[in-house]
Amino acid sequence: MEELLKQLVEGQKQIFGRLEHIESAIAGVREELKADIAGVREELKADIADVRKELKADIAAVKAELKEDIATLDAKVEDYAAEQQKDIKYLLELIYARMATKESVDQIAACQAEHTRILNLLSARSIKHEAEIEHLKLAK
Repeated sequence: MEELLKQLVEGQKQIFGRLEHIESAIAGVREELKADIAGVREELKADIADVRKELKADIAAVKAELKEDIATLDAKVEDYAAEQQKDIKYLLELIYARMATKESVDQIAACQAEHTRILNLLSARSIKHEAEIEHLKLAK
């Protein structure tokens, strides 16, 4: 029985030895994982920093493009405003010319009406004079 007990103790020692070996292997794997995780973290930090730099550069490029586009649009708006002012000036000149023409036409119409009145008056006088001449001829 002593022998059996010795074998059991020896088996137990072997099991404990193996467990210690497994525990040390697990501890080694844990350390490797910690190192790997730390390495991955550093790589991610570097990648994130690179992405940030790229994004900042892209944003700066977009801002520059937008500034150029805004400057171009401002120039176009100014050109359109100048063109519009020219058109308005031309339209005002046309309106003024039309008003001046209407005024001239109104003056001509008034003058024609006056001439018509004078012609009617002269015509009536002429008819009256002819009638008087006829009357004098008959009276002689």
